[in-house]
Amino acid sequence: MFKIDLGISSLRAGFTAPALACRGTTISTIKNTSSKATAFLWDFGDSSPVSKDTTPTHTYAHAGTYTITLVAINPIGCRVTDTFRKKITIYEHANPAFTVKRTNCSLTVHFTQTGQNTSTHWAFGDGTHSDTANPAHSFPGQGSYTIRLLVDSGTSCADTQFTHINIKGIKADFSDSFETCSPGKYHFQDLSTGSLKSRLWYLPFASTDTAKNPFFDFGTVPGQFTVSLVVMDSFGCKDSVAKKITVYVNKNISFLDSVYHCNTQVFVKNQSTGIKTLKWYLSDGTTATQDSLTHTFPTDSTISITLITDSGAVCADTLKKTIKISIPKAGYGYSIDTCTGKVSFTNKSEGATAYTWLFDANDTATQPSPSFTFTAKGQYPVKLIAHAASGCIDTITHVISISNGNHKLFIPNVFTPNADGYNNTFLITGLSPCDTYNLAIYNRWGQLLYHARGNYFSWDGIYQGRKLPEGAYYYVFNGRKEGRLEGIVTVIY
Repeated sequence: MFKIDLGISSLRAGFTAPALACRGTTISTIKNTSSKATAFLWDFGDSSPVSKDTTPTHTYAHAGTYTITLVAINPIGCRVTDTFRKKITIYEHANPAFTVKRTNCSLTVHFTQTGQNTSTHWAFGDGTHSDTANPAHSFPGQGSYTIRLLVDSGTSCADTQFTHINIKGIKADFSDSFETCSPGKYHFQDLSTGSLKSRLWYLPFASTDTAKNPFFDFGTVPGQFTVSLVVMDSFGCKDSVAKKITVYVNKNISFLDSVYHCNTQVFVKNQSTGIKTLKWYLSDGTTATQDSLTHTFPTDSTISITLITDSGAVCADTLKKTIKISIPKAGYGYSIDTCTGKVSFTNKSEGATAYTWLFDANDTATQPSPSFTFTAKGQYPVKLIAHAASGCIDTITHVISISNGNHKLFIPNVFTPNADGYNNTFLITGLSPCDTYNLAIYNRWGQLLYHARGNYFSWDGIYQGRKLPEGAYYYVFNGRKEGRLEGIVTVIY
């Protein structure tokens, strides 16, 4: 005798779950307490897909009150399903955001929450704390502090916000330096300390500037001027400084410069008055301290000469001149048409503004890149004279060879079109590429087998796609210089 327990009357659905949770937080504490079930269907009441897990987890995307429904299933019993329901409330997270305001540029800072929270706890990063909703806190001194706000909206959905603030004082300061005494261009450098948000310079002649390190040109007006700098930090705290700037302007610097004709030698002479010392700076790196200077530059180009003088005042004075040393360099290339004797010239000269071409004793040209036809064979020295605006010249000569185009004509009297690689075609050589010729080939009955016009002939003994038989064939050749030539060519295989 034995007993079978089908579990028909004991199917029961059940689970435990928290009564509340926070939006966006995964609920992992759901515990399935059902008995005698073989399958489960979970509906979380938020239109999400049904879960078939035994012990599921779930995350609600929106705040609200939802009903969790569990259907426990046992298909072999009389009672196939059982259902259990439980409500859960989903709350929004607390809002830990806050604003910071510093009062009267002091060490006291006001903190204000921007969210509606039930409880708050502040940690100010200096070892002190506060549970006041919107506290005002006085820091012990300048420095960097990490502010921590922990808030709870009354639903256990707490949250934390961290913010770093700098408690620093600011102090305005600047330095100035001049580039030259003329025209009086000064460079100001901001030396202010502290965490600055903005700055404003008050410069002479009702000018202002917001750059960190601005330049200002006083022009040629000497005298004493006031320059002020106002700086401000992120809390609106300001500090300012004003300084007197004395501007010196020298007006007596001068020098004479001249270039020796048609070379790279330059002469300079100081003409400044009331100076104690001077120094020359040349663009090729040469320096000198004498009153006058003669210097040869390595190549013709645009060069610069700078003179710096010192009259014993606060600053020196500078004068810079740019000088163009123009010495022409002649050069040309050319191409020859061997059929006509025409030569095309390409001018490659540098530093020139005018040109003279000498082709022979009688023929000349002044175009930059002319062409000229030589009518006879020979060697022709062609000279180019390049003229600079300064009056300097340079010349170059090339000897140009002109050929009369003579070619030695050869008409063979036999060929063997047997594909052995030797003498396979009736090939006429010595034809000029500058002329056009006519060639006609006939058989003994006067039938035209081949006719061509041009300056290249190569007949392979084929007529209408078939090889001609061995034998003698009659040709007629016409050329401009050669006239009419007739003869016999023999085909042998």
